[in-house]
Amino acid sequence: MVYQKRKHQLEESLEMDNDEDNVAKTIFWVDDRSRRAYREFGDVIIFDTTYNTNKYRMPFALLVGVNHHQQSIFFGCALVIDDKKLTFDWLFKTWLEAMGGKKPMTIFTDQDLSMKTEIEMVFGGGTVHRVCYSMC
Repeated sequence: MVYQKRKHQLEESLEMDNDEDNVAKTIFWVDDRSRRAYREFGDVIIFDTTYNTNKYRMPFALLVGVNHHQQSIFFGCALVIDDKKLTFDWLFKTWLEAMGGKKPMTIFTDQDLSMKTEIEMVFGGGTVHRVCYSMC
């Protein structure tokens, strides 16, 4: 059997938010596969951060969803310097732009309720925010 390899031109986005010394504060990444998955299954997203588990002690943030086979699907990720409102404001705006402006209907976070203001500011009143105190 002969297998043909198809070449894919993946459009990846790597964005950085730098401080006044031009040091990266937040690094965001998404690829074309994630964009396609989000167009199909992006009604509900889960925003989860894993704190201080890498050698730089920067929280790793994941944006994920679930497809029609109940499998987790990847919508983007970021390393963030802190969990302040300005950081998440930049991250959510950057992610929304990368996803073509399509806003989710619902977003689940593991953040405290102060995240609510940023989600409303970036995604608007049409996106419902739910806080999970224990992410599964």
